[in-house]
Amino acid sequence: MTSSPDRRDVQWLHVRLRPRSSLKRLPLSRFLWHASLSFVSRLKPPPCGPEAQVWILSPGGVATTEVIKHIARFVSTNDIDDQDGFKHAPKVRRKLRTNQKVLLVTSSESTWVDSLERRGYARHHAGTMGAIGYFFFRSDRRKKSLQAAAERQKRSVERAFGDSLVVDYAILFESRTVLRQFLEISDPLFEREFPARRPRVSDSRL
Repeated sequence: MTSSPDRRDVQWLHVRLRPRSSLKRLPLSRFLWHASLSFVSRLKPPPCGPEAQVWILSPGGVATTEVIKHIARFVSTNDIDDQDGFKHAPKVRRKLRTNQKVLLVTSSESTWVDSLERRGYARHHAGTMGAIGYFFFRSDRRKKSLQAAAERQKRSVERAFGDSLVVDYAILFESRTVLRQFLEISDPLFEREFPARRPRVSDSRL
């Protein structure tokens, strides 16, 4: 007799909610899928986290891919393409894995939401982050719903028992020494080759 999959497993939930490719092309289907995903993401138990030395997560729009790509050169991390579903997990467990570090890159400003909307990722991130209001509000209230989800994610990391660090995007690229010390990396290349801040569209409008 085949045992049923653990419903607490984030990868199983992600696969179950993934629509057929033909249906995903329909605007209404995409909306319903992301909206239903936001309910599941909000209600499901926190994931255990990847079996890696460092779990790097964010709400999105804060250069997470660049950070993971660089850190993965020195220690094991969660999947850079979010194939494991941990990159934008809405929360973490109160007790983290033994000998695992959690790094959250977030932002106290709203430019990260603008970045997601400009690149067409906002609806997907609203679904994975459990920002239910994003699918039922308009304009600024949609943005506030995503920001509230990011605050919940941040509180989850700050309250967790374990080795965790929260870094704001505003100082991310100047925090290479802090990051190296937190990750316990001795290789000088970590700081020397840390990615530089790239200008944003919002920066050019200032």
